[in-house]
Amino acid sequence: MGVVIRMMEEMKKQDSLKDENHVNILQKYPGSAFEWIKTEAGPAFWNDVINDKDFNLFFEEYPEYRKYNLD
Repeated sequence: MGVVIRMMEEMKKQDSLKDENHVNILQKYPGSAFEWIKTEAGPAFWNDVINDKDFNLFFEEYPEYRKYNLD
């Protein structure tokens, strides 16, 4: 959940939350939910997290987002 929360924050920053189905967009098209290049973390980071599912990398960068996880 921490990754999803962070992605939604990026969508909001980029004004991509206009679509009421933003959760569906994240589920179906996570790679196009927001522009990775416009984030502080950059496109290589998001590629590793989203496409390669490197969640350890995500939580190294954003440890405070572990609180959202359900485990």
